[in-house]
Amino acid sequence: MLGLASAISSSSTPESKYSLDFDGTDDYLDTGATFNTTFAGSFSISLWMRPDDGHPASAEYVFGSNEGDTSDDSGIRLELLTNTKVRFVLKSNEAEVYNDTSAAIFTDNAQDGWTHIVCIATKNSGADTTLSMYKNGSAVTLVSATGSVSEAQHAAFSTVRNLYIGARNQQGTAQTFYDGKIGDFAIWNTALDANNVAAIYNSGRPTNLTFNSGNYNQSSALQAYYKMGNGSFDDKANGAVHDQHAPGF
Repeated sequence: MLGLASAISSSSTPESKYSLDFDGTDDYLDTGATFNTTFAGSFSISLWMRPDDGHPASAEYVFGSNEGDTSDDSGIRLELLTNTKVRFVLKSNEAEVYNDTSAAIFTDNAQDGWTHIVCIATKNSGADTTLSMYKNGSAVTLVSATGSVSEAQHAAFSTVRNLYIGARNQQGTAQTFYDGKIGDFAIWNTALDANNVAAIYNSGRPTNLTFNSGNYNQSSALQAYYKMGNGSFDDKANGAVHDQHAPGF
């Protein structure tokens, strides 16, 4: 559902007034797209999140998709773990790699404010894919990767399952729901560098990602951008959210 978001900072613009509020039981957003081409190469995902409990009793999926038990199983997900850390997972052509943050990202119980997270998957020429993460504009230390995805396996990413936000699309069924708020969810078909990530964080003030500004110069790589009630054509009364990269969708 759409809910009023607490201000991300004292200087936040009216664009940051709304967020999606997920109940952890059955709420999720179907993006209506698989992002096959995007996830078959290097990509980045940015979002603002505010869990209702940073130390959940069981893992919650902030976003995700999974093709299931097939010969070319592919999918991605971000998990909020039971130890207040998060895990970023890429599975492509039956190969899987994931990294956990080495330190806690959240605290117990409801969060006092918003946290900006960026997940990046880099498809490396002649080497395995590497995953990285940022919190509030700064790189996060990750534990050693579990598993591996080769360049060829990454390039073979293929799924018919739409990406869900607030849950994982497991072979067409939403499961492992997220409990909390999410705002300004964006996807790029490139691995963002540190300067771009810092500019997107913008000292805690979400900015319009559809055009370049300052050190942010990757608007041309933007593939999807959901402002969760703050965007053009968003219908707050009926809970409709439009992709700002293609507002008519």
